[in-house]
Amino acid sequence: MVYNFRDGLSHDGHTPRSGINLIGNYYKRGPNSERLYPFGFIKPGQYYVAGNYIECIGEIGDPRDENVEFPRWIQYNRDGGKKMEITDKNEIEDILNNATVIRLAMCDGDMPYVVPVAFGYKDDEIYFHSSRKGMKMDILRKNSNVCFEVETGVELTKGEKACNYDFRYKSVIGFGTAHIVENEEEKLKGLDTIMEHYSEPPFEYKPEMVKAVGIIRIDIEDMKGKKSDGATFA
Repeated sequence: MVYNFRDGLSHDGHTPRSGINLIGNYYKRGPNSERLYPFGFIKPGQYYVAGNYIECIGEIGDPRDENVEFPRWIQYNRDGGKKMEITDKNEIEDILNNATVIRLAMCDGDMPYVVPVAFGYKDDEIYFHSSRKGMKMDILRKNSNVCFEVETGVELTKGEKACNYDFRYKSVIGFGTAHIVENEEEKLKGLDTIMEHYSEPPFEYKPEMVKAVGIIRIDIEDMKGKKSDGATFA
């Protein structure tokens, strides 16, 4: 018997081919335990917890059975955890298209540099504008490898204890190569892509403005999404 097991039996890092069996156990609150939530499976896996009895909750069946109702904290075992990777490209693109800003990460030698910028996304390309001079452009001229991040729906979810606070969100992190655009036709394409992210066409630009502005295109090489519903095991 284990008293005051703060975070429950949190089995992290298992693959879908792994298995954890917790069968026929009796979980009893310790002298200082306010609540008892013994299951906290974060990663995808095959977890079998049938036949357990949890004091003040009762008998727990098999969470793989979709016809059985469970407390909220155990529901997330069915989908592999509350934080899930997004693999559908349409959903990833939806996050990009609904984000307000993009955070661009660069590297100047061994020194990282991150800056938020307005942007537009279309057909696996990201465009943003900049002054033609400055730290950002100086770094990109020396090192065109970049990382980027966007997020939507960020909301703090509060818990009864500090470790039970979490965030609800959807995010995308990607890698690519930045190219400083010099061709006027592509500059106009980039400006349109940025403006379409925030407004509706048609758009008009003064020729002297097009000539003076810096336009950067990121060719995306890889990007992945992640989401959390912000629920806690409390």
